[in-house]
Amino acid sequence: MRTSMLSTLVAFLACAVIQSVQDDPADGQKATSIDMLEVRKVNRPSAAYNQDHNVKIVLSQHQSLPTLSQWELTIVGKTPGKQNVYSVQAQDPYQTEVEFEADLTDAGYIYLEGRDSSNKLVSSYTQLDPSFLSSRVARVGAEYDESVSSLRVWPGDMSEVVVGQDRCPMGKPCYYISTTLPRDIPRCVPNYSRVKQCDDFITEFQELNEKPTLNITLDRMLTVQTVPKSIPTKMEVVVFNPQDPSKIFSPENYECQLQVNQGGIQCQQQLKDIGSLQELMVLIVFLNQEGFVLGSRMESYRSDPDSLLRNSTGVIVGSVVGVLGVALLAGAAVYLVKKKKICSKKHSSSQGAPSALYDAVSTHGPLDA
Repeated sequence: MRTSMLSTLVAFLACAVIQSVQDDPADGQKATSIDMLEVRKVNRPSAAYNQDHNVKIVLSQHQSLPTLSQWELTIVGKTPGKQNVYSVQAQDPYQTEVEFEADLTDAGYIYLEGRDSSNKLVSSYTQLDPSFLSSRVARVGAEYDESVSSLRVWPGDMSEVVVGQDRCPMGKPCYYISTTLPRDIPRCVPNYSRVKQCDDFITEFQELNEKPTLNITLDRMLTVQTVPKSIPTKMEVVVFNPQDPSKIFSPENYECQLQVNQGGIQCQQQLKDIGSLQELMVLIVFLNQEGFVLGSRMESYRSDPDSLLRNSTGVIVGSVVGVLGVALLAGAAVYLVKKKKICSKKHSSSQGAPSALYDAVSTHGPLDA
């Protein structure tokens, strides 16, 4: 109930802001409405921060605007009273695509207008579907390569994200490891407010500089230790067969239980049965509170056969010694029991012989002689 009322209030305030912009008395004439066809969240070239993005607006064909000099984008946030304004120079009188260095992260509505030196010439606005801004796609492990690369996909509130011929369903992250992937992964809501709204943004690969320490115990517990420059909110780890990357030994959610220690961090993950494999690939991924990938690193892990042999031999030797010990104890017990029986028989025999001799002697007394 409260959420519905808040949404209604935000919508009302957004419409009020847009209407006030459209009817600004400082302008000499009212702007002509123009159809907005698409809103796209796209990558910003040479972005300093891996969440920075641009906003591209696609408009319908329109009449020539010979005096058009500037485009202005107003983004009204979901938080009441929050709005930001961005502007770029117009390129030509028939321009239908406009791109801004803007931020859609908390956007609820957007309003676009084309201006000359003193008046608004054209305008358009739309409400944004929050689901198309909830997905996260990031390149991990290495830079994008058209032949082989890796990708992390989180659908967010979208029912699924299409990745080439594959689909990533809502509810858990999907990892595409060392495979052929398309360069673009658009996530679109086709007809929300009669405007196609797409999130084309992909977080580019950012390598974690710190080399981690990896360890896998005999019970398949993976431990990752590192000293990062910044502490992530969450860690995910993907352990796979380097000869067949589709063979993944991590749990389905890929989560690695994070612990922050003095001077560093570590995480643990229970792996599936890795069989007799001695070499594994380990993809380590750091995420922030908003679910964006902060960085990733691919590491090779090779088990120590001698160590495994020593551990296995120790177990076998211990078992053999234990069995032999039990056998020796049982043998000793049997021996003692048998010895006791023999001694008892000998003792009985030694007592019976004098009695017989005495009877024989006493039957032949001196009187009979």
